[in-house]
Amino acid sequence: VMLSTFSCTHFPSVCPLWKNILCLFLNWMFVLLLIHMTSLCILDINPLTYMTANVFFHLVGCLLILLMVSFAEQKLFSLI
Repeated sequence: VMLSTFSCTHFPSVCPLWKNILCLFLNWMFVLLLIHMTSLCILDINPLTYMTANVFFHLVGCLLILLMVSFAEQKLFSLI
């Protein structure tokens, strides 16, 4: 916002050019996002489901490691 305000007040010829470039960039980003989402739908992949499963299995892995460490610690203290 600061750069945009500065450009428009001190360089009036830059302001329309800046808005055109930003608008073009946002349009292309929107089109690329739609293409990406469409390709995921064609492959029948729901990104949210995939991410949820990925997070769940990482959580289960961490819990198993924590459980193994706690059992090893109990065994170590039972020997002392």
